[in-house]
Amino acid sequence: MTCAICMEVLLNAVQLPCSHVFDAACLQHLTAHTSSAACPLCRSHIPSPLPAVSDELQRRVEAKYPQQVDARRQLKVQSDAVLALYDAASMGLTEAVHSLLEAGVKLNTLSERDGSTALYAAAREGRKTVVEALLAHGADVDTSDKERKAAKLAAMEARVAAYMAQQQAQKDAQ
Repeated sequence: MTCAICMEVLLNAVQLPCSHVFDAACLQHLTAHTSSAACPLCRSHIPSPLPAVSDELQRRVEAKYPQQVDARRQLKVQSDAVLALYDAASMGLTEAVHSLLEAGVKLNTLSERDGSTALYAAAREGRKTVVEALLAHGADVDTSDKERKAAKLAAMEARVAAYMAQQQAQKDAQ
């Protein structure tokens, strides 16, 4: 059984009152930005809060598609780890970055959040110590984000923005 939203095997099956079944994460994403979400298949109202994950339905999915469920769970864990690295890099949490890298998080993977790497996020935010840590662990400065911008460009943009802010502050002080 697959989710009609993401077209992937169900990880956490949720059955709506209209009887359509979706992955819980997809429904959460769908309903997060609206007060009156509708089923993507029949346009029936989706209740808030969402119905609970159906353990029985999930057991059936796992029994029928065990390899696909395991593979998807592994991808989800990897994706969550990449997002954690991206967030830590963006916020300047150097120790968290070190811990995640030592745990084996893939360094040059593009995040689902904005399609850029942890190095790009750190460079964009001007997080020098995180940039240094990522480079020491082998981050690729030429890996491009989804807009084909490499981390080098983000670093230059951050420096230019910081310089412009500094110049404006000096001008305002006069």
